[in-house]
Amino acid sequence: MSDTLWAVIVGGLLTGVAAVGAQVLAARIQASAARDAWNRDQAAAQLAALESTYLGIIRSAHQVENAVGSWQAGTLLSTQAHGFIGAGNRDLEAAGLSIILRGGLDDPIVGLITRLRDAADAYADLNLVSRAAPATDEEKAAQAATVSAAADQLADHLHKALLKASSR
Repeated sequence: MSDTLWAVIVGGLLTGVAAVGAQVLAARIQASAARDAWNRDQAAAQLAALESTYLGIIRSAHQVENAVGSWQAGTLLSTQAHGFIGAGNRDLEAAGLSIILRGGLDDPIVGLITRLRDAADAYADLNLVSRAAPATDEEKAAQAATVSAAADQLADHLHKALLKASSR
């Protein structure tokens, strides 16, 4: 065989190897890009689910806080206020159970939800007609302030937790 023929054969082989190498590299780049896109989609979906859960908690906390505040201000009857507080507390309990499933019993959100629920129940108890000694206006106002502070602390913690989750 002539040197030209060998040069053509070797050149063809080198071109083929280079083409195969380029295809392998392109496939790896595409796979890496697809994996990165899938990871971003998963992170976005997790953040959206967390945001939805936190929004539900804030809505329920606001419902409880608003019911206590309106009851304290005298713009809501006790039966209606009890209903709103009970519904809000049930929603908070359900959200708390969801948080326990995700983060465990030690998640601070669980404690903050419990604190708010207990404060709202304590306010409602102060207004019971069957109380041995009626609660004073000062006691009721102080307990209403405790409910409001608990709701604010819960909302603040949820905001910070969401910011932390979105920065990952």
